[in-house]
Amino acid sequence: MLRGEPQLPEAVITAVSELSGSIGPQLLELIRNIRLWHTEDAGHWAVLHAIRLVSGLHLKNSVPPLIDAIFLAYSTRHEEALEDLPTALAQTGESAIRPLASVLEDRALEATIRSVAASALEGIAVLNPDARESVLEILRKVVTDPGDLSSIRSHVITIVAHFRMPEDQALIKHVARSIPMMLDMDADEIDEYFGQDEEPEEWAAYRGDLLDYYR
Repeated sequence: MLRGEPQLPEAVITAVSELSGSIGPQLLELIRNIRLWHTEDAGHWAVLHAIRLVSGLHLKNSVPPLIDAIFLAYSTRHEEALEDLPTALAQTGESAIRPLASVLEDRALEATIRSVAASALEGIAVLNPDARESVLEILRKVVTDPGDLSSIRSHVITIVAHFRMPEDQALIKHVARSIPMMLDMDADEIDEYFGQDEEPEEWAAYRGDLLDYYR
């Protein structure tokens, strides 16, 4: 994992799966290793491999390191990690809801960091239907907060729309009028989207396996 190579042998993936109890904590330590995040090539690949491997292990203590990884990925411009972290966090389950909500609701944080947290919350709601309403309530609070002037609200509106809950249709129409980035979206487009039946394409990623990259 520390060689800076984009691929991992199938034998390594199998071994990690079989020895998750002993290897899991070591992978979490890799994710939290600040030096690796600031080491191009070898370090960047190592933390990315660790995130992907951890996502399939369902480790009890994986939520805090993965949330720390959002900040580390943003500060080191690790785009691949930012792309994979919503799926990795979504697959940790409902225990990640409150920690992710605290990140999303913190207006002092950069919009990119908050956006990753919002997408991870979407993934949890997709994978855990029983948690869907509680996640949507968290997202709706951001959507309806007029004091939040960051670009995060337009991202969260899109996430809320993905669930096509009838009660959110009027809410989105109303709020979208006050957000400059969404002024080109008219009410008819919103109505048409809510009338569709197919699942949003974005949801496939949350249900996917990050280890497919190696296969």
